[in-house]
Amino acid sequence: MDLKPGKPVLISEIVNTANQKKWIGETVRIVGILVDYDPKSDTATIDDSEGNMIRVNASLLGVFDYNIGVLYQLIGNLDWESAENTASSKDSGHSCEQSERHSPPDGAGRIILRARIFRDADGLDFQVYQRAVLKLRESLDIFSIPV
Repeated sequence: MDLKPGKPVLISEIVNTANQKKWIGETVRIVGILVDYDPKSDTATIDDSEGNMIRVNASLLGVFDYNIGVLYQLIGNLDWESAENTASSKDSGHSCEQSERHSPPDGAGRIILRARIFRDADGLDFQVYQRAVLKLRESLDIFSIPV
């Protein structure tokens, strides 16, 4: 299994994209605040402090202290969770790992991060981090290096 490094992206770039389909299968690195964790479904919600949230499948992370309100950095693959599987995973307690993986149909479902790395980033200046991600992209674009 060949693991790709996570591209640094902002949560807002993923969730506010008109065409979320382009993100499916991408390996990304995000930073955000843990606002919710459901041990029954092994899912969490991460917020970028601007109201942009992404759902996270935490089934690959194992036992971890999920501290609400703490800033975390996550690396994982983006996938699509269909609306039916979102509802059934909440009702039946099945984890998102059992959800059907496919390209998103128009408007039915949501994007989900299947995290493989989850680390505490408390103390990181989040605003500076966001600016650094954007500047890094600018720099690499000058040299035509894909991020």
